[in-house]
Amino acid sequence: MAGEKAAELIEDGMTIGLGSGSTVFWTIKKLAEIVNLKIKGIPSSLSTERWTKEFGIPLTDFWKFRSLT
Repeated sequence: MAGEKAAELIEDGMTIGLGSGSTVFWTIKKLAEIVNLKIKGIPSSLSTERWTKEFGIPLTDFWKFRSLT
């Protein structure tokens, strides 16, 4: 799936913007399986925020960054 492939491009230490929809769900799920990554996510919707919390991915605030990877 596209979401799983996208997760494979994420590198340790990245802060990533997370959109919404089913593809993002699969990206978040795959990221949670890659346990050694120290990443932070910025969700764009309440459902994405809920998924990141369910899968244990730390969140941060968009306003703390000038740009995202």
